[in-house]
Amino acid sequence: MEQTSEMKASRLKKFTIVLTLTVFMVINVANSTSVSVALPTIQKELQLQPAQLQWVVSAYSLSSGCLYLAFGRVADSYGRKKVFCFGSFTLAVFTLACAFANDGVILDILRALQGIGGAATIPASLGILANSFPPSRSRSFAFATFSAGAPIGAVFGTAVGGLLTEFSQRTWRSSFYLFGGLTFMTCLGGLISIDNDSPSEEQDKRIDWAGAFVVTAGLTLIIFVLSQGDVARKQWSTSYIIVLLLVGIALVALFVAWQYILEKNLDEPESRRSSWLPPPLMRPSIWTRAKGRFAAMMIIAFATWCAFLSWIYWIQLFYQNYLGLSAIHTVVRILPLFVSGVLCNMFVGFMAARVPVVWLVGCGAAATTIGCLLFAIVDPKKPYWAYEFNATYIAIMGADFVFSSGTLFIAKFALPHEQSMAAALFNTMTQLGTAVGVTVSTVVYNSVSKRLATDQDGLKAYHAAQWTAFAFGVIATVLGVSFFYGVGVVGFRAQDTSSSTADEESQRHRLLSYSSTTTMSASTFSELTAARYGKTKVRVLRVVRQGAWHHVVEYNVEALVEGEIATSFTEADNSVVVATDSSENFGPQLEFALMSLLLKSRISHIVRLISHDLGSPLNAAFLSDLAKISPHILNPEKFALHLGTFLVSKYAHLSKAFITVEQLRWSRIEVPGLSTSGRHPHSFYRDGDDKRFTKVEVDATAGKDKLVGKVTSGISDLLVLKSTGSAFENFYRDEFTTLVEVNDRIFSTSVDLSYTFAPIQIKAPTDEKKFEFVIPLQIGEEGYAGSIWDEDVPVRARLATLETFAVDESASVQATLFKMAQRVIAENASVQTVTYALPNKHYVPVDMRYIGVDNLTPSKADVFIPLSAPSGLITATVTRK
Repeated sequence: MEQTSEMKASRLKKFTIVLTLTVFMVINVANSTSVSVALPTIQKELQLQPAQLQWVVSAYSLSSGCLYLAFGRVADSYGRKKVFCFGSFTLAVFTLACAFANDGVILDILRALQGIGGAATIPASLGILANSFPPSRSRSFAFATFSAGAPIGAVFGTAVGGLLTEFSQRTWRSSFYLFGGLTFMTCLGGLISIDNDSPSEEQDKRIDWAGAFVVTAGLTLIIFVLSQGDVARKQWSTSYIIVLLLVGIALVALFVAWQYILEKNLDEPESRRSSWLPPPLMRPSIWTRAKGRFAAMMIIAFATWCAFLSWIYWIQLFYQNYLGLSAIHTVVRILPLFVSGVLCNMFVGFMAARVPVVWLVGCGAAATTIGCLLFAIVDPKKPYWAYEFNATYIAIMGADFVFSSGTLFIAKFALPHEQSMAAALFNTMTQLGTAVGVTVSTVVYNSVSKRLATDQDGLKAYHAAQWTAFAFGVIATVLGVSFFYGVGVVGFRAQDTSSSTADEESQRHRLLSYSSTTTMSASTFSELTAARYGKTKVRVLRVVRQGAWHHVVEYNVEALVEGEIATSFTEADNSVVVATDSSENFGPQLEFALMSLLLKSRISHIVRLISHDLGSPLNAAFLSDLAKISPHILNPEKFALHLGTFLVSKYAHLSKAFITVEQLRWSRIEVPGLSTSGRHPHSFYRDGDDKRFTKVEVDATAGKDKLVGKVTSGISDLLVLKSTGSAFENFYRDEFTTLVEVNDRIFSTSVDLSYTFAPIQIKAPTDEKKFEFVIPLQIGEEGYAGSIWDEDVPVRARLATLETFAVDESASVQATLFKMAQRVIAENASVQTVTYALPNKHYVPVDMRYIGVDNLTPSKADVFIPLSAPSGLITATVTRK
């Protein structure tokens, strides 16, 4: 009876240990997912930029990932229970502190400090499990149950975070209150249930703090560079980005070399050992165990977490930012993740001793890869069950199978005094995978987003991010199958139980036999998918003289090209680059083409600057040809089309040209009596801050003789105001509405107008120099009116905007906008779409009742205060039927 009671007590204690550690695992993962689901709300409340947003997630992963090794070593040397309690208490304190952050930077710092708690607790937890459960079926169940905390935590954090963010008064802060309290409870549970620490078998328990500092600094710099390289001023060529990347790599290399020195010293006979050198934080030789499969498992974990955490990060933003779903609706859509995750871990617990590890690792990584693929091709118009549901229940398999079988595998090949350190190394790889995966996919997302026009669907950017996650998944799958084929199982059958001492001793001898290494080759998992280059911010004032009558235009010009230029990026092959730097190369390439077409005159000056034409000497005839075919400088659309046609026709390897011209307003000074028109022939003044612009694409992908032109023109920053003739009444009201209905008010806005023409066919140049540009329609010909070639289109569009604004008895900004757009389309036959953006410029009447003056009644209000922000923004696109 006493023996039975002792067994029951022992089982209850072990159950309590597993429960406590699993609950902490749930909280640890929930700390990340609850933040992820609240990112849009956090972004709005703290006014964060997209580039800053990823640090709210990555700061926790980065700090914990960089500190795992140090705390794993501390746990092995000085006690896993002590480190677990310290870590859980630290996490609880800084989790509560996050709830009080009112600044993005402060929140990032507190999230990083949270990571210290996670870094201390997770390695200690796995060490406690390995020490409490000798190799047996119980160990498989213990590790599988602990691993199940990850998917449970993911869904629990997402669900609770979503609910609290949407329905609680403190929104995203409420999650931190909840998880702070729960973490305190696990700290108390650890104090009560976990056995006191046994003395370490090691004689030298010193910690390599120098190595810990070096590796932490190195990894921090590398992850920082990965996240900032794409948003720095000069992107990856920014000096501090290059320097910090090199320093980070050097520090990691220094850490590895230092650990090799420390391991070599430790393995020396005691008489020859240096007493001032501590034991290594991580034995480099641990990577060679199990014929290199120990290292393979680490890399598989890294790649799997890159894929899975990128996947889950972007699906949440896809649901909330792209589809516009609420946090709670997002939670509902990813609920299958929870069910699938729990079933996966139950499967590992029961089958780890029966199913070869190659099936667990390979199939798991492949499942995550497929989940990423489904979202990389997801069609929002299709039902949820077509892509999203299948991706959700299958993507979790890789994370759960790899974590469960991976932790069992490393525990099997780590010595008793290395259990926490080995677990720390494994979790370092997973957390770095989280940071790297989110960072790299964010860089890809931002890169694709920047290339999208404002009116283009942003779905391509989300697809690109998921393709990045897919690439990481492919790497994990290939490594899993390659390295673990024929390895066998990682679990233990029930009859394999024996005393832990005998088991550890046999394990020690088995470990010593695995000394061979496997050289791992780097895999390429990215490709160049789009590239442009050119010249921007070329500012030119051009004077065209027609006797005594002068014309003036001032342009800001940008010219970009696409084509067969990939090797200049991927192989540093500059032979495909048409030089743009006029300070070093004054050849008639992109800069020459742009400036020459703009200047047209002063040929003798250009001759002194230009000395060759792609290796051929220039002569006066060449420049005369260029000047002769440039009569379009006074019309931005014609000039941009001419320049784009020249670029794609001149250079065989270029397929597209993108020209943007912004024209500043110069108007003639009126002098009464000077002439019949009263306008001065050569004196001008800046007539307002609004600008006329055109954006032209000349496409030669179908052939140099099948050029297509696409033109969008418009006006920006046209500031208008009328003091009456505008109302806003009968709008929707609820408990949040404070706006007063008015039947008369000031209406002011800064108009941004763009109108897009139908694509046109452009006649290819037939002259040798490719300077020819044919205008197919002239004034009076059929099809000219309202076409791209009609120089009165921008005049009519401007008048339509101003006159409609002035005379319309505006019931709302929306109604006036629609009338403007309708008129632009009606008056210009080739205009296909019109887009307006009208931000409200608010003028608030001053309350003067304190001096007995009524300045609030609309008909009596005549003193106003201008407000710059916040303001409403009304935008719409109207399309020709």
